This record gives sequence, C-alpha cells and structure tokens, in this order.
Amino acid sequence: MKGFYKFLPIIFLPLFLFSGVSLFSQCPSGGVEIFSQQSVTDFQTAYPNCTTISGDLVINDSSDVVNGVYTADITSLQGLSKLKTITGGLTIRSCSQLTSLVGLDNITSIGTDLFVIENDRLKNFSGLGKLTTVPNSITIRLNDSLENLFGLGTITGAITGQIKITDNPVMDSITPLNGITSTGSDVTIKRNNLSNLSGLENITTIGGFLNVRQEPSLTSISHLLSLTSVGSNTLNISNNPLLTNLTGLDSVTSINGSLYLSYNTELGDCSAVCHILVNDQATSYVVGNNKQGSTCQYLTALQTACVPLPIELTYFSSHQEASQVYLEWETSSEINNSGQFVEKSQNGRDWEDIAWIDGYGTTQDLHAYHFTDRMPYKGINYYRLKQVNYDGKAEYSHVISEYFSRKGSTAGVQMYPNPVRDLLFIQHQLAGDVKVTIFDIYGKVVLAGDLGHSVDVSGLPEGVYYVQVYDEFQALEWQKVVVLR
Repeated sequence: MKGFYKFLPIIFLPLFLFSGVSLFSQCPSGGVEIFSQQSVTDFQTAYPNCTTISGDLVINDSSDVVNGVYTADITSLQGLSKLKTITGGLTIRSCSQLTSLVGLDNITSIGTDLFVIENDRLKNFSGLGKLTTVPNSITIRLNDSLENLFGLGTITGAITGQIKITDNPVMDSITPLNGITSTGSDVTIKRNNLSNLSGLENITTIGGFLNVRQEPSLTSISHLLSLTSVGSNTLNISNNPLLTNLTGLDSVTSINGSLYLSYNTELGDCSAVCHILVNDQATSYVVGNNKQGSTCQYLTALQTACVPLPIELTYFSSHQEASQVYLEWETSSEINNSGQFVEKSQNGRDWEDIAWIDGYGTTQDLHAYHFTDRMPYKGINYYRLKQVNYDGKAEYSHVISEYFSRKGSTAGVQMYPNPVRDLLFIQHQLAGDVKVTIFDIYGKVVLAGDLGHSVDVSGLPEGVYYVQVYDEFQALEWQKVVVLR
C-alpha cells in the first residue's frame, strides 16, 4: 500500500548509538499498516517511543495471506500503547480474533476518519476512552458481536463528513456519540438492534441525508428533537416495524429533498411532521404502507389529518367533582364551526359520542365551553373534541385524560404542593401500613412503596400523574398531580 510502512518480521541487530541517538527513528515517516500479531510486536520493537503516526493507521488483519488463505491472528493491540495522535485516519478492519481495543488507550485525536468494519468478536469500544477528536467521519459496520459504543471517548462539536452505523446486528446503543452537534454529510442508521437513537440528541443540522431504516427494535426517534435541517436528498424513516410515532422530528424546519415515510407497520401517529407538510418544508413527500387504517397509512390521509383545526383552542382540561368529571375548554377563534362532539374512550382507541355542543360559527372572540360527564368509567377516562364544520367536515382535538374513582372516606389525606417539582408531601391521619402508588396517564405504575410523609418525584418526567394512597384494606384517596420541570 503506497505511503505505508507494512511491518514484516525484523532481524534484530546490535543497537548502535550515534551521538546519543538510537539506530531506530522515534516514529515511521508516513502511514502504518498493521496486518498480524507479529506486526504489532515489530512496531513496538522498532518504535518503542512513537506517539504520533504521520498519516493513516490501518489495522487490517485480512491483508495477511499465507498460501492464498487469510490468517487473522491479531488478539491484542498492546504494542501500540504509546500512540497519542494519528494525523490521518484510523481503520480497524477484519480483525476476527480481536475482542478489545485496549492498547489504543492513549490516542486522543484522529486527523480524518474513524472506520471500524468487519470485526467479528469486538464487543465494545473499550480502549478508545481518551479519543475526543474525529473531524471528518465515523463509520461502524458489519461487526457481528458489537453490542454498543461504550468505551468510546466523548467526541464533541461538528464533523465535516458522515456518520454511518449499519449492519451491527446486536448493537443496542450509540449513546457515546451525544457530543456531536452537526454533520457535513449523511447520517445512516440501518440494520442494528437499536430501540432508540440516544447519541444523536444534540445534532442540529445534517448536511446530507438522514436515513433510519430496517431497525427491527426501534420504538422511538425522540432523541432527534434538536434536529432542525437535513441538507440533501431525503429524510427517510422506513421499514422500522415497532416504531409507533415520529416524535423527535418536531423541530425540523428544512428538508432539501423528500420526506420519505414507508413500511413502518405500527406507525400510526405522524403528527410530529404535520408542520413540515403544512408549511411545505420538504421538496416532495413519499408516504405509504404504514399502520393500516391510521393517518400515517398513505400521503392523502396524512395531509387530511394535518390540516389545522378550524377552531383554535386555548385550553382543554378536566377535573373530578364528586362523582362526575367536569370538562372545560376555550376557543380564541372559530371558522364555520357548527359545533363539537365530546367523545370518550376507556382505552384510547375506541371512542363514543357523549355530547353535542353548539359552536359560534365564525368568530375571533374568546368563547368558553364546558360539559359534565355524569357517568365516567372507573379508572382512566380519555376525552377529545370532534369539531364539525357547516359542510360536515370534521377534525379532532388532542386527547386529555382523567383518572376517576368514587371516593369514600379520605381519612384527611392532603397532597401538596401541586404542581410539584421534587417532594410531594402527603398528610394523613392513618395508622398502620400505608402505601402510595403513582400512575402515569396511561395507567402504568411509575412509583410505588411505603408512605412516610413525602414522596420524591424528582425522577419523573414533566406531566400529569395520579397518586393513590391506600392501607391494607382499601384505596383511600386518588388525586391528580402535575409534575413540573
């Protein structure tokens, strides 16, 4: 390979010193190729104090051929432990016996690219913990046993090239990339085992395309929430069978190419990209074969769903009063508003009309509405508004929820402050074994345990929760609590 020193077995000669200088140079001139375990040893022997490679460092076990057969045998990189800087790129390729990158522990910067490709037994990046600078691109592909990027140092700021992480079938985390703020070229995430995109949460701009495809375990792309622009070709989210929504694309305001959403068979909520369609922020749109019957299924369904409500809600809220649930909402403007159905659901999927409330037609004035549900379900009740125009067209509001229980004796239970940030104090006159359980709006338990006089909710995300206090005989009190951050 032109420009590389390829380390062959060396013949040891007596060490002569000239004016106090070793026979051997401190570092080779130009790039270095390591192709066998013997070449690791030879490098350490020839350049025991070398700290800088002036060019590329290529560790490529597949380049060692004996009688036409690859003889991969690199198991340790300890002979490279003095290296601190590589002015070119670092490539680690086809090292099928290498399980660790220990030996590269002192490398702090790479001048161009990082390639880690086809290393069958490598499990993580332990050994590159001091690496902070990779200015051009990062490519991690075809590593059959690579579970995550843990052990990789914190790479911060912008990179000028691409991020390509593909075909690592057991990789479940790319979190150590979370210091990167932008790329000059493409970001491709494909055929790994990621459940989320933690590691991309600080990227604001992508210079090329964004391609998130064929991730069999992906359930969330919410870590893309800082992303504002995609520079060329497409923003492509496709063939992700467990993805249900597009939360994370809410801040994207520019796509210099197509928005491509297809073959995500559980994708039923595409509201996070409505602003892109409404404001025409992509050059074209390809939407199809997402969740059957949903507004994401095909483009015309999504375009219809993304039309803004002809009523502008300032709030829509609920609270429990005695044995009833009281709903109230306010509009700041209405256009051809015949009125709205109040709809209720016990599971968030199946809805029934429980009331019709007349609208005010077309108006720019504030108008307050209310309705009392006198027969709420025991447990969680979901509510939404179905606004109907004079021409019969209908649009839906967002969904709210209220946890309802018919209260018996409250035994003097009081909860404060509400809203709460850290400690929720609960006063009661109860004796014996008293417990507390906190549910989210979907009925999932998020905290549970014995009750003293306060509960630490600092670990809960901002939102609405339902707190239940109970003794060994019965539930004594339900209360809705808002957690702020």
